[in-house]
Amino acid sequence: MTDTRFFPKMQPLTLADVAAMAEGELINGDPATEITGVSAVEDAGPGDMVSVHNRRYKRFIENSQAGVILTTPDLLKGLSPQCPVIACDQPYLIFALAGAKLFVEWPEVVPGVHPRAIVDESAKVDPGAMICAGAVVGANVEIGAGTKIGANTVIEDNVIIGKGNWIGANSSISYAIVGDNNLIHSNVSLGNRGYGFTAGPTGIVNLPQYGRVIIGNGVELGAGTVVDRGSVRDTTVGDQSKLGAMVSVGHNVQIGRLCTIVSQVGIAGSTTVEDMVMIGGHAGINGHITLKQGSKVGPFTPILRSTRPGQEVLSYPPLTAREQLRRHENITKLLEREGLA
Repeated sequence: MTDTRFFPKMQPLTLADVAAMAEGELINGDPATEITGVSAVEDAGPGDMVSVHNRRYKRFIENSQAGVILTTPDLLKGLSPQCPVIACDQPYLIFALAGAKLFVEWPEVVPGVHPRAIVDESAKVDPGAMICAGAVVGANVEIGAGTKIGANTVIEDNVIIGKGNWIGANSSISYAIVGDNNLIHSNVSLGNRGYGFTAGPTGIVNLPQYGRVIIGNGVELGAGTVVDRGSVRDTTVGDQSKLGAMVSVGHNVQIGRLCTIVSQVGIAGSTTVEDMVMIGGHAGINGHITLKQGSKVGPFTPILRSTRPGQEVLSYPPLTAREQLRRHENITKLLEREGLA
């Protein structure tokens, strides 16, 4: 059951409404029955809407007490569910769309500047923007209508932020231009110096970092994500790309449109990630390479060279310590036999 203290209800949806959205077949249910919550299939009770789009969860369908299960015709084969079911082609998508009609996930933006916020007199803050307690807005900043700046967030001088953005608490934005309708979670840092050094006669010298961070429209940046400003070109994140929590994006990186990058990925400087690339969690991407359009990188995968368009790259499967040692011993023996050790 969804907790309406945190997620207020918007409007009731009936099984008929959801079936119409899904363009699917309603099985077992009364079309007039209302959906009252969303849930995981393992925990669902009467009134809850759930999605079963992964074969791993097929075993829960038959005995579920859910108000309705969204699933595919293929997963229903051989089953006799007792609860209402809607068979459709994209159950996960319909679950997301219907859920967005049921509940408010993000509180309404209430225009105004909190008395405990600090806004430089030269900043241009649209009257429709919301500046929360403890936020600091620097000189010559521009903030568009409907944008929320969260508590204790710092917007440094000259930053431009468009319309309809949601920027979480404790974030820091500098040297950046942010488009419209982006979701930037708490503790995100945009515009820091990139990692760039060279050896000098008396020690290590910082390389100049004179670029910016450019965020497109409809981008999501997860909590704790860091995007360094460019050194000699801008660091960019294209429209509709989604980055999970604690992703690290180095200087000069170019991320295209509609990319999905899961949590704790590291992308080294001057790498290009073309449109519609998918990168799994904990992957490490080398610098100065290109992930071509539509590439897919598996979790925990190190990428050392450029990929081909649409190429799927996966890491080695996990090995036990004994298996790893045996593999190392076999490679060592092979190298010795070939005179390469």
